[in-house]
Amino acid sequence: MIRPGLLVSLLFPPRCPVCGTVVPPKAGLCEDCRLSLSRELKPLPLCPHCGKPKPACVCQLLPAKGIDGCLSVFIYREPTRRLFERFKQGDEPIARQLAAMMLSRWREGSFPTPDAVIGVPPRPEKFDHVRLLSLPISRALNIDLLDGLIFRQQNSRVQHTLSARERWENARISYALRPGSTAPKRILLIDDIMTTGATLSSCAHLLREAGADEIYGLTAATTLSPDSAPSPNP
Repeated sequence: MIRPGLLVSLLFPPRCPVCGTVVPPKAGLCEDCRLSLSRELKPLPLCPHCGKPKPACVCQLLPAKGIDGCLSVFIYREPTRRLFERFKQGDEPIARQLAAMMLSRWREGSFPTPDAVIGVPPRPEKFDHVRLLSLPISRALNIDLLDGLIFRQQNSRVQHTLSARERWENARISYALRPGSTAPKRILLIDDIMTTGATLSSCAHLLREAGADEIYGLTAATTLSPDSAPSPNP
C-alpha cells in the first residue's frame, strides 16, 4: 500500500521555485538555479556603495548617516518572486541556500569584519523570515546575532504598496530603538531585498543613535528600480 505522503509526492513532486524543475524533497533550489543566482551580479558593474548595478544606483536617495555600503547576491524579478514567496512562508531549505549565498557574497567583498549581525525586524504580526538568514550568517562568522535592539512598530504601512518617496517616509516612522539599547561599533545589517535602501537606512540611523559607527548591509536580492515592489509580505 502506498503511503499518503508518498502518493502526494508522486502526484505533486517538489519543484525548484525559480525554474520549476523537479527536485528531491527538501532540496529548495535546483543546483543550476542556485549556481546561476549566486553568480548573477558578479559580471555586472556595481555601485560600490549601494551594491546595485550602476544604472539602478540609489545612492542619491541614501542619507549620509545611513549604511556605509551594501552587498546583494542577485536581482529580484519575476522568476525569483516565487522563490521569496516560499522563503517568506518559512521554507528552511531555501533559507539555508539564500543564507549560504549571502555569506559567500560577504566573504568575497571588501568590507571589514563586523562585531555583530542584526536582522531587519518584521512587522509585529508577521513571521520573522529575516532571522532565518541572520542566524546562520552570524554562526558562520562566529559573531553575535543581536535581537531586539530595533523593532518595527504596529502602525507602519506595508512597504511594497508604496511609491519610492512614500517608502522613505514610512521607513522613517516604522522602526524604533529599544530604550537603553547599546549597539556594537560595527554591524552587519541583514535583509532579504534591497529596493530603495529606505529600510536599511532607517535601521542604520537608529543603530548609530545606539552607538554604532559602521553599518553594512547584506541582502539576498536587489531590485533594478526603486519602484520595483517585492511581494508578498514585505
